[in-house]
Amino acid sequence: ILQGYIQALLFTGLVMALSGTDPNVTSQNSSVLSNTDSELWTESAFVQSEVQTASDVATQTDALQNDSIMISPTDANALEPVTSSCVDKIGGNTTKQRDEQSNSQDAARNNDTTACSGDEDSAVESGSYVLTKKILLTAILGLASLAGILGNGVIITVLKMFVSKKPLYLLILNLSLIDIITSSFCLPLLIYTTFIEGVGMPLLMCQITGIINWGLFVTTLFTHSVVAFYCFMALQSHSTFHMWIMKLRVVSLLNVLTWLMGFGMVCIMPLLGLVSSGYNAALGYCVAMVTAVSPEMELIYKSLVLLVATGLNTIISLGFYIALFKTNTIQNETNVSQQFEPSPSLELSTNSTQVDIRSTHTVSSAIIGVQRRTLNTCKVMVIVFILLCISWIPFTTCQYLLEVFPDLPLLNDFSRIVSYLPLIVSAVNPFIYVKIPGIRNGITLMTHRSRRSTDIYMG
Repeated sequence: ILQGYIQALLFTGLVMALSGTDPNVTSQNSSVLSNTDSELWTESAFVQSEVQTASDVATQTDALQNDSIMISPTDANALEPVTSSCVDKIGGNTTKQRDEQSNSQDAARNNDTTACSGDEDSAVESGSYVLTKKILLTAILGLASLAGILGNGVIITVLKMFVSKKPLYLLILNLSLIDIITSSFCLPLLIYTTFIEGVGMPLLMCQITGIINWGLFVTTLFTHSVVAFYCFMALQSHSTFHMWIMKLRVVSLLNVLTWLMGFGMVCIMPLLGLVSSGYNAALGYCVAMVTAVSPEMELIYKSLVLLVATGLNTIISLGFYIALFKTNTIQNETNVSQQFEPSPSLELSTNSTQVDIRSTHTVSSAIIGVQRRTLNTCKVMVIVFILLCISWIPFTTCQYLLEVFPDLPLLNDFSRIVSYLPLIVSAVNPFIYVKIPGIRNGITLMTHRSRRSTDIYMG
């Protein structure tokens, strides 16, 4: 009986030492253990060591139980200090290790708190920096948009009031109107994508954005191809002009068909649901041709837009401009005077012949003056066309490449930069149009008229 009582006492003390007598420490340890994986691994190792100690004590207990020697009360009293010292040793080790773990956990918690506060400060600083950058970007592009609207508005007013209604000037008027639409559309879209909807935007607005962007691009390219053709026609010599008159309908029909094909693909196919636009979070604006009914349809659409809407109009414009300056169709004064020499049957006297020669030189000088002014106009339009290619072609090319390589950060940054070029070019074009002689003279007349009306009003 005494042996069984001692064994039960030893087992009870061992269990109490292993389980711990403080429930707060136990609950605190359990809550801390659930925080990090490293602390869980340390506690598991400690528990395994104590389980090993328990197995060793159980082995010793079994050995004592199997021993047939009877223990006297004196021996039992002698064993009690040993047992209590073992229990105290185990409990002391347990408390010491738990105190060390608690201190390390407090230090880690303090470090995490300091790191979190530092992250919050850096997040606040980065947020203010991003907001400042958005405000500055919107202000700069807003000024560019207003400059494009006002400048192109002045050009349209001058063309309607003071410049003759030639086809070339009417086409410049159409280009100014397209620039006004581009400037008017880009500014609200920029404000919306920057401040109102920073993550995405509705699908309907994306579709409208894609249709307007691509429609304006195709229409601008079509107008430039027609401008190049009319520049080429205006500088043809009288000997070859009748040949191009016969080809006028063919070239005009080619331009119209190209525009209808490009504009139809850009506008009709999205409206039919064959392709759709979507919001690109990396760029911050809507892009066309994001999704399609099938990969084959998407590939066909991209190829057709690239070849027809962009390629053909660009090739037509470049072809006429290259032919214009390569053939050098402007004639010098001697060639023009030879074309206008009077016939012998019309020579009535020496005085009349001299008058005819004078009139011939006057006509030839007038023709050369018109041709030079037309050539200056064509040079200006070539500059405008080059700016169009610089602004739109990289923008459209990046939209294609982003769907093939969406994870390139350099391509994303470059696409964001070139996306602002059409808006900036629309603001720069009016300052280039002023170099055209007819528009410059019209602005001078409008300025003098406004000054005269002001003087009359003040008088």
